[in-house]
Amino acid sequence: MKKILNALFLTIITLVTFSCSDVPAPYDINGGGNGEGPALTGDGTKENPYDIASAMAKQDNSEAWVMGYIVGNITDKDIKTESVFAPPFTNPANILIAADADETDYKKCIPVQLVGGTDVRTALNLKDNEGNLGKAVVIKGQLTKYFGVAGLKNPTAAVLDGKDIGDGGGTDPEPPTGTVLFEETFAASQGAFTINNVQLPEGSTFVWQWSAYNESGYMKASAFVNNQNKAAESWLISPSVDLTKSSDATLVFDHAYKFAADKTKDLTLWVTETGKDAWAQIAIPNYSDGASWTFVSSGNISLKDYVGKNIQFAFKYVSTTEAAGMWEVKNVKVVGDGDVPNPPVEGDKIFTETLGALVSATTAFADFQNWDNKDLTFSATGKVDIRAIAHRTEENKTEKDNKVNNIWFPANGDTEFSISKINAAGYKKFVLLYEAASNVFDAGTSIDLNVLKVAFNGTELTVPSKIVSKDNNDANVFYEMQVDINIAGTANSTLKFFAAGTDNTKGLRLYNIRLLGVEKGGTDPEPSTNLLVNPSFETWTETNPDNWGRTSVTNVTYEKSAIAKTGTNAVLLKGNGKNARFGSSDITLAAGTYTLSVFSKRISAAETELRMGYVPIKDDGTPNSSSYKYLDPADKLTDDWEQYTHEFTLDAETKVSIFFASSKSNVAERDFLIDDISLTKK
Repeated sequence: MKKILNALFLTIITLVTFSCSDVPAPYDINGGGNGEGPALTGDGTKENPYDIASAMAKQDNSEAWVMGYIVGNITDKDIKTESVFAPPFTNPANILIAADADETDYKKCIPVQLVGGTDVRTALNLKDNEGNLGKAVVIKGQLTKYFGVAGLKNPTAAVLDGKDIGDGGGTDPEPPTGTVLFEETFAASQGAFTINNVQLPEGSTFVWQWSAYNESGYMKASAFVNNQNKAAESWLISPSVDLTKSSDATLVFDHAYKFAADKTKDLTLWVTETGKDAWAQIAIPNYSDGASWTFVSSGNISLKDYVGKNIQFAFKYVSTTEAAGMWEVKNVKVVGDGDVPNPPVEGDKIFTETLGALVSATTAFADFQNWDNKDLTFSATGKVDIRAIAHRTEENKTEKDNKVNNIWFPANGDTEFSISKINAAGYKKFVLLYEAASNVFDAGTSIDLNVLKVAFNGTELTVPSKIVSKDNNDANVFYEMQVDINIAGTANSTLKFFAAGTDNTKGLRLYNIRLLGVEKGGTDPEPSTNLLVNPSFETWTETNPDNWGRTSVTNVTYEKSAIAKTGTNAVLLKGNGKNARFGSSDITLAAGTYTLSVFSKRISAAETELRMGYVPIKDDGTPNSSSYKYLDPADKLTDDWEQYTHEFTLDAETKVSIFFASSKSNVAERDFLIDDISLTKK
């Protein structure tokens, strides 16, 4: 097939040289358009690539081959005003391709990203290869927006002048067939995976975290902190997967990486039988090229040695001070020939709460700060506290080492635990999942786990019966509970777990709370919904406000202040006369107009000015240092709390960090406070 394909491309190149508009079938390069038109032409394979019109229409972040002519490039940042269709070409970082070799209208072109250090960039860029202008090319990349229009990013392969460039377009391995025994896409969250941080990188509280780009979710591991490589080891561990009814099983996932010193040592896969600390490494057949963020299939990984057992698998990340890679993983699936033990519940994640890092001893509820969801409000009455015990389950009742935090509802007393400020707007039906256990240690004792009652927005729900007993060896064994909710959610919903002392005779435990939206409707989100997390700085981890103080954006000295506009906390920013910034965690914003406001007041007597704005975040997670957007004019602060508001517009979906800064005209000791920040979409 390659010989046939290459011969056809030689034919194309010959014809292009003498007649740029005549290309033989099946490689007819059809006319362009801007996303509307006939059905797709081609299927995106190397043998039958998409034409320009089809590639413009299919902007779904998928990877595909696209054919066209190289017609120019973009000199800097604006495709509308900086597209160049004739020499000289000065930018090697992109090209424009079109259906017509003589095209000079950017609206009929697809911009193609050329990633530095790759063979594709070396071979295709017009700065170094001016003779490529007008040539036919087929490129493999990600169909996604680039320069705010339909584009092709992260190309890994191409064919030019009859020659393969890059990865050569080898076909992906055939996906495994059979029954899906386990699946986690990471589309919306970390799912039921847990994280074991053997060594955290200096200056960071995590290695693995859930992330998303262009509305595509994945788990990401990195120990590159404050622009430095840090030593770390962290494991992303799956829940137990039931292979007891299978005679064969296969694991497959999609992943991409960059910057690792040795991918086969730093980014590895391990498996163990559930309940046993006997991890064994198994090889990952296929890695990405390490030069782009294009996901590739891992290839089929046999789990045949583990059939007939319950297993767990883990993605192990290792880094050093010499090299700290970044690893992204998604679309994890185990396929076998057995039955599905428990079909997964499908729905949109509202939140998952696993109670964070382990406590070393019983912790009073008021003192516990390890919540996964810092933007929610947690409260309790009675003698409720937080404890850590072995995570025993129905599949593994003898677990000793793998511990989890849990909420303890002591026996013989009325107790209550509530989660509020849950944004459940836009849904009218939910599924609540959680794990519950009871302290049935005495012979002959039993209890129904449904004595731990549940209410949503003030309405008590029906909890199914699950009787646990000492005779069944159920003491402190966690069972999965599922409750259907047919109540409309709101932007400030409340979920409550409660037990009466007369019913709770043995003590109850609660863990791994998950709320899924399964049917939309009810109350839609208000247009004024605040898009920022922890906007009033009410939750802190040590000296840092949660979701604020982003590295590489924040360069100001700041501290917690009790002089708050509302609540108990504000942030004091130390004016140092150097445009010092205080940035938010990253947030992906859709195209549109936004209103950003903050309450602020000066502390110093001298004239003090505040500036606010945002900075786009690049694909590698670093701020675009040349694109800080300041919203003018600067605001002169007073001695009183006043609200300052600005608007900005994004032409395309953009990941940003919101920041607040002292004006360049400020001098040292002109300190000021900020509180109650709001970011809303108009």
